[in-house]
Amino acid sequence: MYEYWWRFKNSNWMSLSLTLVAVTAAALLCWFVIPILGSAAYSLFKSPQSSTNPPITDYSNLLKALTTIVTALVAIISLIYGWSRSLMPGSTRAVRTFLESTRDPMEALTCHFNSLIRWIGQPVAVFIDDVDRCQGGYIVDLLEGIQTLFRDVPVTYVVAADRRWLCTSYEKAYETFAGSIGEPGRTVGHLFLDKIFQLSTSVPRLAPAIQADYWQSLLGRKEAGIQAAGQEARMEASATLERLHTEESILTELQSDPVDALYDQALREQAVIRLATPNLTTQTEHRLQPFAALVEPNPRAMKRLVNAYGAMRAIDILKGGRLIEPGRLALWTIVTLRWPVLAEYLEIHPEIVRHILHGTPVQENHVTPEHVRKLLVDSEVARVIRGQEVGMQLDEATIRSCANLPPSEN
Repeated sequence: MYEYWWRFKNSNWMSLSLTLVAVTAAALLCWFVIPILGSAAYSLFKSPQSSTNPPITDYSNLLKALTTIVTALVAIISLIYGWSRSLMPGSTRAVRTFLESTRDPMEALTCHFNSLIRWIGQPVAVFIDDVDRCQGGYIVDLLEGIQTLFRDVPVTYVVAADRRWLCTSYEKAYETFAGSIGEPGRTVGHLFLDKIFQLSTSVPRLAPAIQADYWQSLLGRKEAGIQAAGQEARMEASATLERLHTEESILTELQSDPVDALYDQALREQAVIRLATPNLTTQTEHRLQPFAALVEPNPRAMKRLVNAYGAMRAIDILKGGRLIEPGRLALWTIVTLRWPVLAEYLEIHPEIVRHILHGTPVQENHVTPEHVRKLLVDSEVARVIRGQEVGMQLDEATIRSCANLPPSEN
């Protein structure tokens, strides 16, 4: 209702005035014509037994009155329909009218959106899907428009898209700046995405048990009893985790032998919720403090590490199986944040991390892009992956687990 009132206030007042005049004129016309119609109809349809044929003038008056009323009704309906179309969301006419009648349409739109969010009075999330099916220029315009116009509006934007598609879109749009602002391991596209998004994460793969359960629900074979059992398992798991107050104790509970598959999955779901509580989030920040020396020396980098680590830990918990050691997961998180190009390469060739750990060169016949070869011998990359300052290193098994790859045969 608020939205329609705003559209009404910002509509074309000239068009509105003409509509009101037309409706008023039609109403007055009907006011005078209806009595004539009633009189003509009365004269026409009164039928005494000895009545002769009705006069031609009665037919003429009736026809004129009917024609006038139908014309007036058509005019009123057409005008109201045309004007209401300008109030409908997504109307091209509404957009054109708004742009032509407003001195600063973008500022007015921003203020309106801010007011609308305040009027809703609830947390708002906007989901944007299929962006990676659009042209690069449109993607850049869309994301930059959100960042510049609505950055101060308390709304969470969730964009589901292929990260590589977004990066390439920005690289194409700003290719003239690639030589001056690109960094080793981070292209221009990655730099833009780091500034735009507070958190980027991959969609976790479904565990086999969840996938089978979902498939049964699609086939309509999932019994109501199973749903009730799942809800009961969640309640039991939540009660169990309420007694645990540290990340270590929760992760230890997850590693214990499961009672059954249903309870194990419920326990993992509730663990993700529990670990996201303020107290445990603060503990995570303290736990990651030793890794601060391995990220860029700015507060935003540390905050991004905490957010990205939390997302990766949630994915690791939900996918099932053996959990990744938190310290190694933190090292992998740092690699993905600082050198996303290297991370994408290691997800395809996880065995190459051995060369970084041992300081051995990659064979010349191995297909490795030149910019990746430079990263493999970079001292800062080796410092993070070897993890000497935190007492652990990033190994191939961790990368395989994070990339959902099978264990190495070696």
